[in-house]
Amino acid sequence: MTNRPPITFEPGRDLWDQQPHESSRQYERFLRYRDAGRMRSLTAVNKILTDLGDKLTYGTIRTQSFLYRWPERAQAWDRRQDELDRDRIVQARRDLIDRHLKIASALLTKAINALKTTKPEDLDPSDIVKWIKLASDIEIRALGEPTKTIAVTGPAGGPIQTEDLSALTPEERATRMRELASEFAARAGLRETSKEDD
Repeated sequence: MTNRPPITFEPGRDLWDQQPHESSRQYERFLRYRDAGRMRSLTAVNKILTDLGDKLTYGTIRTQSFLYRWPERAQAWDRRQDELDRDRIVQARRDLIDRHLKIASALLTKAINALKTTKPEDLDPSDIVKWIKLASDIEIRALGEPTKTIAVTGPAGGPIQTEDLSALTPEERATRMRELASEFAARAGLRETSKEDD
């Protein structure tokens, strides 16, 4: 390959930026590698570069990858893109919550105003209750609060009892698991599992 050691990164400079003693042409080659995505390979990038008219051999690109630490720099780039994606998702979630809270607040205000201005004889309680419930549900969902609670209990509402299946053979364990699945489905009001479901 080469007797030269790989470059040392310059402090304060992002790893994916052009490094000291890296020519513009070498940096452009690295960018092709970096931007090839997580399934990047030297072979694929070598083909892309030669198709673009860059006269280089696979040995040359392999040497440059080693000297300029392409894999490490590309992984740093991938990590940074992941961070940016996470930040965008968090911000989108915040924006969504904010929008939903504003919608809920507006609906609730309208429902309360309708209650204040409606004459008792014109009042349709069910409509106003629906508006208030809708506004409350939107607020609850926007804040990430659960809208349902599901409780799992044992027989007659008591604690769940477990059994030790470790002494069973694999076939016996599979049979017992099918029996339990069938029992759970029956308790939940779902259909019984059949042999075809296994």
